Amino acid sequence: MKQKSIFFSVLAMMMVTMLSVGLASCGDDSESDDDVTLIGTWSLNFNKDSYCLLTFYQNGTVKYQEYDHGEWKEDEVYHYTYSKGILLITYENGQEREKIEVISLSKDKLVLKDWPDGGVNTFIRQ
Repeated sequence: MKQKSIFFSVLAMMMVTMLSVGLASCGDDSESDDDVTLIGTWSLNFNKDSYCLLTFYQNGTVKYQEYDHGEWKEDEVYHYTYSKGILLITYENGQEREKIEVISLSKDKLVLKDWPDGGVNTFIRQ
């Protein structure tokens, strides 16, 4: 009788272990932060006739372009770094820097706080 209870105890422990391992491997299959990159072009619509584009390059530069009612208003290239939810833009003079909070970054959306024109802005990957 004692052997049966030991056998069932060991069997129960093995089943609990297998169930735990199985559940752990069924975690969220969404992309991790490591899989998502800023590299590429993102657009933000201000209205039907105005928008801006951000194009991030692997060499640490970002191109900012603003289109307004039929013409390009701005076309600038800056340097950037991105780490731990902070996008740091260094302007042409090399001294002026802007620290921008990245609220979220996915393969399709980039949400920035207070940039370029205040508030929370959602850029869509092009």
